Amino acid sequence: MYAEFMKEMFNLWEQNLRDGNVMHIREFENIVSRLRGNKTEQCGLSGYCTVQFVLEADGSVYPCDFYVLDQYKAGSILEDSIEEIEKSDGIKTFLKDQQPLHPLCATCKAFSICGGGCKRYRGFYRIDESYCPYQDFLYFTHDRFVDIARNMA
Repeated sequence: MYAEFMKEMFNLWEQNLRDGNVMHIREFENIVSRLRGNKTEQCGLSGYCTVQFVLEADGSVYPCDFYVLDQYKAGSILEDSIEEIEKSDGIKTFLKDQQPLHPLCATCKAFSICGGGCKRYRGFYRIDESYCPYQDFLYFTHDRFVDIARNMA
């Protein structure tokens, strides 16, 4: 169902784009950027985690909005310097903790685009070892994404 949702969203996005009604969808814009040879700003398409500081109302700092968890707490902006937060055990643990890639990644023609995806989603992608919903989506849209990337000003 996830792949079907993504395909339908892409179809709507592409149609709006061709009609001159730009609808900003971060995931799709990052794929286009990657296909144009640029780095993505979305860490989920890098294949590895980067720190995206999240600041909670109480001053607590975490490395990612998906991982506001006790084991990844990096400190408090009210008590710790940025340097201390960057070097904290919470940040080190977050960067060290990885989820395995889907078995299909080893031979996937779209791996250079997604890098295996965000570690948060890797468990979801692995529900069926013989099927990756993101691979399904990227195979369905690849040529159209390439066309969009080539024709963007």
